[in-house]
Amino acid sequence: PSVSDSILRKPDSGMFEKAVARFNLDPAQCWIVGDRYRDMEAGAKIGVRGIMVGATEVVDFAPHVADLRAATDIILD
Repeated sequence: PSVSDSILRKPDSGMFEKAVARFNLDPAQCWIVGDRYRDMEAGAKIGVRGIMVGATEVVDFAPHVADLRAATDIILD
């Protein structure tokens, strides 16, 4: 398969699954911060919460904020 068909590319969750396994992470305690629907979709597939930053796309399962400071406030709250 080509690189663009790799399960490690978003919206597939392969890269997140590898990180969870390698670093023994609990997906319920993790966050993905991104600016694309595919970022949120990939995280949601394994139970990672997401925050859309400065994006024009809006998803109903992730908050949308203007900048990283606002994303940090949500994560640390």
